[in-house]
Amino acid sequence: MGCYSWIYSDTKKPMMIGSPGILVLPDGGILESKRYGGYGILGGADLFELVMKWNRPYLSVHPKHFLPGVQKAVSEYFWYTVYSDPSIPTDRVAEKLREENKRLSDDYGLREIGINIACEDADNQSLPFPIKICRYKENADYKRLPPSIMDPGQGL
Repeated sequence: MGCYSWIYSDTKKPMMIGSPGILVLPDGGILESKRYGGYGILGGADLFELVMKWNRPYLSVHPKHFLPGVQKAVSEYFWYTVYSDPSIPTDRVAEKLREENKRLSDDYGLREIGINIACEDADNQSLPFPIKICRYKENADYKRLPPSIMDPGQGL
């Protein structure tokens, strides 16, 4: 698991490891963490799994969606056929991928797909539902906040 940290969308300051953070959800909810640990888990949820889930309905019908950071369309990823199949429930996508590709490790999961689509700032910004993290609850308005960008200092 890699270390990930972002710049708060509301203050434009780095979210330091050990600092509080609020993940703003597209449905208007929030996930709050008093102490961010640095690994993409906020409020008990994996940010990369969430961004993968939020964007699955859109990306499934837009295979040519171009991710400018990695310079490729989502359909170019080996996982796209399984990910975009609506008959496969989201919670079974990783299992199905491991069944079809025996070279994948047992811990390959939804997080890796989320990292593929949202780890680069330009890619996250290109998504209909990007990751948005703020510092203050009163600023937690998904529609008004810009997408979060990665902290080059990685929260240190």
